[in-house]
Amino acid sequence: MASMFVKYEGLRGSTRPANAPRSFPFFGKDRAVGARLPDPLHGPDTGLRTLELTEIELGERTLNAIASCGSLRSLRVVLLNPVASFSGERLPLKIPTPSQITSLSIRVNHYLTLHLIQFLHAGNLQDLTLHALSPDMNEDPWSHFIDGSFSSLKYADIFVQPCDVSTALTSFGAMPNLERFKIRVPSFATYELDNVLFHVGTLAREQGFFRRLVDLTCPPGLLPVLVGEANLTRLEIALGTKLFEALQRVRTISPAISSLVLTVHARLEPLARTDLREVFYKFPGVSNLRLQYCYYFHHFGENNLQEVIDEGQTFFSELVAQRDSLPASLTHLSVDWSLRIVGLKKRISEASLPPMFTNPRQILDALLSRCPRLERVWMNGTTSLFVWTRSASDGHEEWHEFSSFDAVSTYIEENGTEQM
Repeated sequence: MASMFVKYEGLRGSTRPANAPRSFPFFGKDRAVGARLPDPLHGPDTGLRTLELTEIELGERTLNAIASCGSLRSLRVVLLNPVASFSGERLPLKIPTPSQITSLSIRVNHYLTLHLIQFLHAGNLQDLTLHALSPDMNEDPWSHFIDGSFSSLKYADIFVQPCDVSTALTSFGAMPNLERFKIRVPSFATYELDNVLFHVGTLAREQGFFRRLVDLTCPPGLLPVLVGEANLTRLEIALGTKLFEALQRVRTISPAISSLVLTVHARLEPLARTDLREVFYKFPGVSNLRLQYCYYFHHFGENNLQEVIDEGQTFFSELVAQRDSLPASLTHLSVDWSLRIVGLKKRISEASLPPMFTNPRQILDALLSRCPRLERVWMNGTTSLFVWTRSASDGHEEWHEFSSFDAVSTYIEENGTEQM
């Protein structure tokens, strides 16, 4: 028995199944579930705008219903279970292309069906997330983008295996209106990176590359390929040794970059051993900076929670110690040491651990001594939160300060986290 999940939003009252919640689980054979899904989808104007399918094998009837649902704009499909994502039965290609869909998200682990590939060609697609998580995919999804027919696509978020990086970059780089591009790649060897730099770099110089790109998230190794000709205004990348190595190979970086997001792997690359000045030298126009911390547990034990606090406190201390490396032009600074593991957050709450940082006003004063133009500072340490704003017109200041895990969580749930 497989656990499956369906969520749909926007259905009109007259077409929504009686007493049907917006989201609900299914348990049973995939085919039986697939046969039940189309009922709320029939008709060109059901009012359905968003549909999410998790571990649901998409049968011909369901796919036809999705494609013919004229009001549907956003479709999200997750197929991580090999049983749900693989079918020995090849369905006939009678599915119309769902041209009405503008946002499509597909996360697959083992099997990309021909029908999902056909969904990739929705004529009005503007927002695409495609994560091919397994190196043993039955199809090469990236070759389906080479024909250049994606004139409406403006945002793409892709997870690519190392062997497919060149194909993916060649395909998406040629899209005429792509503005935001996010690519994630599992760790790959230096010789694979050099191969990508050679093949894609030659194409970039000859034909142009990512001509409208303004927002980029990528591994450090791909910087030499992706930042050379693009007129970027925002860049998100991992901070560490590989970034320094990549920056040495970059000839030019867009002077228009005003927003920089650096992901810090503090256990692997402690801030104390990172020369921030060397990074910011390459980005002289940055006014918005976000430092976000990632913590990975390989072996979780009783001492790990205290290790998190110790490393967090060290991180904020090092931030102050290296303040002279920060761009003096900063107007917005966000520092996020948040842990996204639910079980761990519960442990932190129950343990009543001390704040990640104390005396945030002293930290702020130290930052202002280097960056006098600051108008907003956000510091989230999971057990501490400090939010400060200053009006550029009259200098009026406001701030919020919290020093417990539960208080921080409540504030973020009600107000959201900082985006940049």
